[in-house]
Amino acid sequence: LKDLSRILGRKILWSASNGLRVDTLDELLMKKMKESGCYTATLAIEHGDPAILEKMNKKLDMAKVEEVVKIAGKLKLNTQVFYMVGYPGETKESFRKSLRFAQHIREIGEIGKFWVYTTNPNAGSQLAQYCREHDYLANPENSDIDTRILDRDYGGIVTEDFDEEEVKRRRRYMERKLNSPWLTVALRYQAIILKFMPYKIIRLLQRIQRRFV
Repeated sequence: LKDLSRILGRKILWSASNGLRVDTLDELLMKKMKESGCYTATLAIEHGDPAILEKMNKKLDMAKVEEVVKIAGKLKLNTQVFYMVGYPGETKESFRKSLRFAQHIREIGEIGKFWVYTTNPNAGSQLAQYCREHDYLANPENSDIDTRILDRDYGGIVTEDFDEEEVKRRRRYMERKLNSPWLTVALRYQAIILKFMPYKIIRLLQRIQRRFV
């Protein structure tokens, strides 16, 4: 992209908005990203409790997360984070631990936004199968349980540690704690719009997401 920008005579701006694997990043790569025109890097961290990350089969070193966040701050690279609540096994304590880690990396880096989602057991995924086997699906008869994937409040998972209302409360609480007041309000209005979006449009957006993500 840097070479292409030179050939075209103008800088190409781009963003990594679908969630970067933190373990693939280092200072050299991030510097090249910034120089090539990357204006936003979104990190797929998902959770701040290593025990929950292990349940997700997400091999993520928390020290590596801190390192990458610090590098992004040093490079003045706008950074966003994907975060999740309501994964099977998440207790109130692991939720609080996850929140504390998110607040910590916000302090040591320059994170502009935390996208906080409720865990969604997308149809056909290993998580959906696990939830079905353990009777964790709120709507087990729904064969297309990911139809509300754009609704950050909706997860469709209930366990011994939380019901749908509790996980919704956790998500909104975390969103308020990690983002500025004006951004929190903007995200709430966005959520309301998505909640009333026609089903056919949601399905179209899902097909686009699956094709390009």
